[in-house]
Amino acid sequence: MKISVVIPLFNKQNQISRSFQSILAQTYSCSEIIIVDDGSTDNSYEVANSFKDPRLRLFQQENRGVSAARNRGIDLAKNQWVAFLDADDEWKPDFLNSINELHNDYPRCGLYATYYAIYRSSGKRIETWFRYYPENWSGIIEDYFLLRCYGYPFNSSSLVVRKDILNQAGNFPVGVQYGEDSVTWIKMSLITDIGYLNSPKSIYHFDHLNSLSFSNQNTQKMWVIDLVKEMIEKNQIPDERKESATKLISNFKLMEVDRLLRNGHRNDAYKLLSTIKISRFFYNKWIRLFLRTLLPSCLIGFYIRITRVIKK
Repeated sequence: MKISVVIPLFNKQNQISRSFQSILAQTYSCSEIIIVDDGSTDNSYEVANSFKDPRLRLFQQENRGVSAARNRGIDLAKNQWVAFLDADDEWKPDFLNSINELHNDYPRCGLYATYYAIYRSSGKRIETWFRYYPENWSGIIEDYFLLRCYGYPFNSSSLVVRKDILNQAGNFPVGVQYGEDSVTWIKMSLITDIGYLNSPKSIYHFDHLNSLSFSNQNTQKMWVIDLVKEMIEKNQIPDERKESATKLISNFKLMEVDRLLRNGHRNDAYKLLSTIKISRFFYNKWIRLFLRTLLPSCLIGFYIRITRVIKK
């Protein structure tokens, strides 16, 4: 595999060196590194410009969001295969080698991915495997809609995609602040097979203060729900996957109910929860959220802390 690595960069002056060094440390080398600075207002561009590697190509643009930065990197990529690495994440040394082995074992796929370890800024590490599959399992994902109901099997920093298939899926939607990659992988799963290794080969740094996943801008994919509904209505999803797609819609709604409760919007949470049909698949989660809608707002935080302790 000849791989182009695309790094979207925005105000990550303290993290970009770590990400870049993780590329240099790979046991399987990429042939091109593209950094797209998306209008950083700190010294991110200057730090990136100090890197010395003949494979590196550095570009600047006005701030248009992470999707626009990734899309420009895709357009600039010279190779058939494109890997994405967020500027505050990193790869383990054998990430690209693991991807190449997946490609050798399952050559028909247009997307290859691995699980990922999660690091918090406190230094705490969450490193395990995706619970749907056994640890270190590798194979082809049969139903991505169903898999997403169980969590996030991979993220944008733990995969490599074929450029032409990514173009066919419409690349990344511009102007979306959160969940832009969810739509892209959903669309790609309908176009190509996905090869997967259930072992953490990349590292996702969860809660840097300038991370969207840490900020209040997280609106939890309500717009993704509308898109999946539209895809079902327009018969863009095969009949054998429509049930899983419907389950995924319910799962996204439950995630949004949880977010609303965490932010004290109990009435909105109750209204949204009432639109979700109770099924055996989500029964326990639905009941827990319903009970939380009945709690006074001042007790919800206490409830969340208690349940976290119990899970540990």
